[in-house]
Amino acid sequence: MFPCAYAGHMTVTMTGHNEHSEGKAPMSQTKAAAALGVTREHLNRVLRGHRQSPPLLARFAALQEEEAKRMREEANRRFSRETWEARQAPNAIDPAAANENIEWVELIGKLGLTAVAVRAPYSAELWQNSGFEEDLGRELAEAHLGEYDSARYFNPITFFFYVRTQDLAAGLQLIKARLAAIGLLPSVKIGVADHESKAWRVFYPELGPADT
Repeated sequence: MFPCAYAGHMTVTMTGHNEHSEGKAPMSQTKAAAALGVTREHLNRVLRGHRQSPPLLARFAALQEEEAKRMREEANRRFSRETWEARQAPNAIDPAAANENIEWVELIGKLGLTAVAVRAPYSAELWQNSGFEEDLGRELAEAHLGEYDSARYFNPITFFFYVRTQDLAAGLQLIKARLAAIGLLPSVKIGVADHESKAWRVFYPELGPADT
């Protein structure tokens, strides 16, 4: 289902890629890419400045901070008197969950981006077009309209894209056309984050409040 409201709190620090090289970061790029729902190649290009993606850099920084905190807590536990049973594993980070957060959506809004969600149920067409989100992200980037962000892997799967707000109409039409070309459009729903109302709106199949 589409997120229908933003909740919770998330603080991120925008940092350059030099602070997060593979050797110095608490978490490797391979593990970070998996946690963020993107390919290692894409993450590496963004960190090296070959691709521009401020939202991904912000989430990467938050992920590394969380991993560093977990490592410090683990070190403290190893030298404490706590029993093994009392130790609790840290919560996993859900990169796609950031798109439900009001602070995060307002942040990317200030960057001139609007979150777009494509909700696709399991189907033969989806499996036949595995990886379509990366291809669509490249098409958006090449057209200077936006980029692929992340995915939430439940049934249905929700794929998140960031589209330039000033070119939102063109970006949505490209997304819709691409989904139609690969046979996914009839089974998906496309939602758009409405910054003003702080809710998701359904762009396709019809405009209105997103399903809850």
